[in-house]
Amino acid sequence: MRMLKTLTRILIAGIATVHAATLGARAAEYVVDNNSGFNAWNLSDGSEPRDNWCGIVFTAQAGGNLITWVDFGVGKTTSNMTASVVLYTVSDPLGNPALGATRVYTQAFVPARHGYPPFGVQRIPLSTGVLFNPGERFLVAVFMSDVIGAAPNDLYPYVLDSSGDATGSYWARSNPNTFNLDDLSPAKPIDQALSAGGWAPDPGHIILRAHGIDPNPAADYVLDNNAAKMGINASDAAEPRDNWFANAFTAHEGADLITRVDYGVGHTTSNMAASVVLYLVTEPFGNPALGATRVHTQAFSPPQNSGSSFVLQQIPLSNGVLFKPGDRFLVAVFMPDVVAAPPDDLQPCLFDTSGVGTDTYWARSEPNTFNLDDLRRARLIYQALDYGGSAPGRGHIVLRAHGVDSKALVLSHTFDGANLAVSFTSQRGAVYQLQSTTNLGDPHSAWSDEGSPLTGTGIGLTTAVPASGTTKFFRVRVQ
Repeated sequence: MRMLKTLTRILIAGIATVHAATLGARAAEYVVDNNSGFNAWNLSDGSEPRDNWCGIVFTAQAGGNLITWVDFGVGKTTSNMTASVVLYTVSDPLGNPALGATRVYTQAFVPARHGYPPFGVQRIPLSTGVLFNPGERFLVAVFMSDVIGAAPNDLYPYVLDSSGDATGSYWARSNPNTFNLDDLSPAKPIDQALSAGGWAPDPGHIILRAHGIDPNPAADYVLDNNAAKMGINASDAAEPRDNWFANAFTAHEGADLITRVDYGVGHTTSNMAASVVLYLVTEPFGNPALGATRVHTQAFSPPQNSGSSFVLQQIPLSNGVLFKPGDRFLVAVFMPDVVAAPPDDLQPCLFDTSGVGTDTYWARSEPNTFNLDDLRRARLIYQALDYGGSAPGRGHIVLRAHGVDSKALVLSHTFDGANLAVSFTSQRGAVYQLQSTTNLGDPHSAWSDEGSPLTGTGIGLTTAVPASGTTKFFRVRVQ
């Protein structure tokens, strides 16, 4: 079965740029520098070591407002330097952090050892994604304490580009080990002195970038036109029949993990049995009758409905079903022994008004005999199953799927005393269960739940696991 059982790798996606270099609808690069290093800098001004702080203000873009990594332009550094990447929301209406900024995230990192020229770019994955509202100004900063400015031990960890434009780039400093990350009132644009008559770096942008993804990169797979024409069954007059209806879709990047099916409910009773079934279509031209493999089956109970109104039942899948982008997949609803003759006739599915039947299929069998693994008798909804027989007509069954991005999960961990804290990014509405095993090499090794399931919020989630002294391997199960 092609179910997503685990996402154990660090999977990071996305970024947004002030120059609007967006990556589709799911990511954006936040970049203001011109990618040309003009000079390496420190902010220590002569012989005195100083705490150094530089930051750039960006505006969060829809589809790239969950920040997942920072890229830092590295000048001249040593192997024993320490630093932090710091993110802020900027509340000043004109975007000046000195007049209003709140620190929301801090993460220590070790700058890569580097000689200048040329400059290097160090990628710093954030242990937890940082969510900003679209249109909100935010600040990405790198802080280094006690940077030496005098030869022979002088260091120049920051790189200033050659643009000559300082818009949005800020700097600040303090005496060694005294900088307050929560007080940016001393910060100035990078081409302005911190005090009258003082020194300032040249105009330009510090090479400091951010990468953002869509916090809810999801998509709905829909064929119908959202207008129900009538209830429908496949039972053909007086005989009860097993009924099977399906829609075919093509999986795409950013929504390849199917987590929910939406079923348009026609005329039903309270005691009907039904199943939602997903297939991988293997036939090159997408015809399930010529090749399809069942990958997920889940029983559900349709709500009682008179058929006089359009009802959409959401069916969360017990396990997310993963398809590769470009895969053809089929979402089907199966109901055994559906009665078609009055007074007990039922029309459990809804047929839309589109007049188009492309990618919608149907099939039926004698009561309680339908083989879910054999779709050779399936036909397009406007085609008869047998020569000279009837067919429902042209239109789409109201049957939809909801997909999220299988790759938008970043796993990280830290130790906090007696516990291992495991963090990961999340999609809104998805359910996450941390699991562990002691034997990764054995494919039959059991995976055990660690803690309770967590519901995704669109930002990072963290769960604590007691540190037992036993080697464990972890995965996250997504539902």
